[in-house]
Amino acid sequence: MVNIGATAPLTRRMPHRVSVRPILLLGLPAAIVVVLFYVPLVAFLTLGIRTDSGALTLAYLHNLIGNSVYVSGVIYSVMFSAVTALASLALGYPVAYALAHSTGKKRLILLTMIVVPLFTSGLIRSYAWVAILNHQGVVNSLLSALGFGRHQLLYTSGGLFVAMLNVDLPFMILPLFGVMQGIDKRYEQAAATLGGGPVRRFVSIYFPLSLPGVLAGSILVFALTIGSFVTPQLIGSSSHMMVAVLINFEISSVLDWHNGAALSILLVAACVGALVVQARAAKFEL
Repeated sequence: MVNIGATAPLTRRMPHRVSVRPILLLGLPAAIVVVLFYVPLVAFLTLGIRTDSGALTLAYLHNLIGNSVYVSGVIYSVMFSAVTALASLALGYPVAYALAHSTGKKRLILLTMIVVPLFTSGLIRSYAWVAILNHQGVVNSLLSALGFGRHQLLYTSGGLFVAMLNVDLPFMILPLFGVMQGIDKRYEQAAATLGGGPVRRFVSIYFPLSLPGVLAGSILVFALTIGSFVTPQLIGSSSHMMVAVLINFEISSVLDWHNGAALSILLVAACVGALVVQARAAKFEL
């Protein structure tokens, strides 16, 4: 017979203890990043919306938007960076694919060839391209020997494009390789047993699975290109200057920190816009 009046024993709740270690592990690095990166960045960017007396103003941004030189510079930088990212993707995807499907010494050799240039200063690599593209350089000497004459390759958008591809290509290949390496090959094998051809397997299975690497590499190359200064300064055209070169000109030559900071705000806005596009493409909401 069941005793209706009996009650289940009460379980004693232990007090919830907050672990300090995870907070320190996450909070300390975050505090270091904020202090060393975000605080100086915000302090500099506020110069673009504050007068010398500290009053808020949009006059500096308004002056930039009304100046065709700065507007064309921003538009050119965004378009040039987007084209460079697409070209890096077109060149880097097959390399990353070959790297992910290689093993042993072959993979080691390919990976070494990709990573070693990263240990060389960007300034040295830019000067190397100056030597290659100048009027007496290797490319013009070869063109002259073949009967095509010598051409202006240095200080042009085309020359800058080739040099930036050389600088940025590893930053496209490595994220792609990291994602491709984690793709389970059994998916393609299963599709092959069901009659799927190589092209269909790649389009329907492999490429969609590699999209995180495509998005990560594209946004990384875009951000590196639009914020690049050394290579555009040494190789780029004076008629089409990148935003970073314009910022340096405003601060170091004109000594106008307010306009330089206002241009930097536009640069940061372009990078944030690229991140938003990436998030939308990846079906995430910010």
